[in-house]
Amino acid sequence: MAEHSRYLRVNPRHPISHEALQDQLGSAGLTKVPWLRSAYRLPASIKLHPTPAYQHSQVYGIDAASMACVEALDPQPGESVLDLCCAPGGKLAMIADLITPGVVTGIDISPHRLHTTRKLLQRYGVTNCRLVLGDGTKWLDGTHQEWSVRGVPLCIADPKKLKRRLHALPADAPLPLHGITLMMPDHESCRTMHLRASRSSAEGLGVHSHKAVQLYDRVLVDAECSHDGSARHVEKQAGDLFWIRDGGAHLAELYALQLALLTHGFASLRKNGILVYSTCSLSQHQNEHIVAEFLRHTPNAKLIPFPTSGIPCTPGRLDHTIVFAPATSDTSGLFIAKMQKL
Repeated sequence: MAEHSRYLRVNPRHPISHEALQDQLGSAGLTKVPWLRSAYRLPASIKLHPTPAYQHSQVYGIDAASMACVEALDPQPGESVLDLCCAPGGKLAMIADLITPGVVTGIDISPHRLHTTRKLLQRYGVTNCRLVLGDGTKWLDGTHQEWSVRGVPLCIADPKKLKRRLHALPADAPLPLHGITLMMPDHESCRTMHLRASRSSAEGLGVHSHKAVQLYDRVLVDAECSHDGSARHVEKQAGDLFWIRDGGAHLAELYALQLALLTHGFASLRKNGILVYSTCSLSQHQNEHIVAEFLRHTPNAKLIPFPTSGIPCTPGRLDHTIVFAPATSDTSGLFIAKMQKL
């Protein structure tokens, strides 16, 4: 199976010039992607990791179709955005770049994948992001614990461990500020908890009621899928493809999950807000069928068009949806549908 081109995005927090990238990657294969901002294409044979630009967090690898997904969402500066299945974090970082000084909230159900996302955001200096460990089919903003020091969000998976660490520091030591929040669900009491600058257990922990559920300007639902649009993923599975096991039982569960994620993402959207549903599958059952089923039961949702001029995509089987097919797009496979809440 032939590999498509690799893609990278320039980190606007630590930018690098086109000429400097050419010096590191070679001018023969490096080309700007005309239909994306700050994006470059390079041959699959060129490795990005050994370059100074990658090591100094000036660029990161992300597929062009994934960047197109964020462009379809079209997040604006100052907006509040929800990324419902945020790991491993490439799209999340791009959203954060585009909405500054707004804040993006990323949710993922996997602690391991969320930890990977945290590391990526820290590496690229993203600070306008909250990370949430939670179920994207159920989680509502307002049912969490949030931790901060001196008002600066912290990314922590173990609050007790952090508290012990703070107490062990000398009184004049700088506090460990990460700039990224990881919220741990607390559905029973709906509390928001803050670690203040004080290291005493009595004064350091504040508890505040948090009743209002936040709605978002834009929501991205890049749903869990069979990943059959990604050649690298299919090859990595070495024939162990879950969608052909157990007589399709896994697929039935997957379809239900995708519809639940789309439904809950839409419920988290404010009136007139924008939602993008995407998968890296080329299956109609996971794409057009899910969207059609959702629209059938959601009268205040409508598909809306978005610019595709010059983009190597094809129309989907529903109006205003698009598909990136690896054979013609030179990207990973991806389906995108854009909706508005009426």
